[in-house]
Amino acid sequence: MKKFRFKSKKQNGIYKTVRNSRKIMTLFAEAKEFVVVISPYYKLNYWKKLNRIINDAKTKNIDIVFFVREGELPSIQEIRNIGWD
Repeated sequence: MKKFRFKSKKQNGIYKTVRNSRKIMTLFAEAKEFVVVISPYYKLNYWKKLNRIINDAKTKNIDIVFFVREGELPSIQEIRNIGWD
């Protein structure tokens, strides 16, 4: 099982997450059985490439479990918008 360490570089108050984004997409793309995603919130509508990779995992019958902060209704809706309940 691959383990990734996620780091963000803060520059002028903005976090650069390109390297982290690649690692996240790699986790979905290389999954064999399942992916567990834990995040305080989700913004998936604008992340077209990740949505495509998630849909590819779905067609390969990879189980994906999203954990969402209780009461975080916008994130729950984001997950539902990409086809997960």
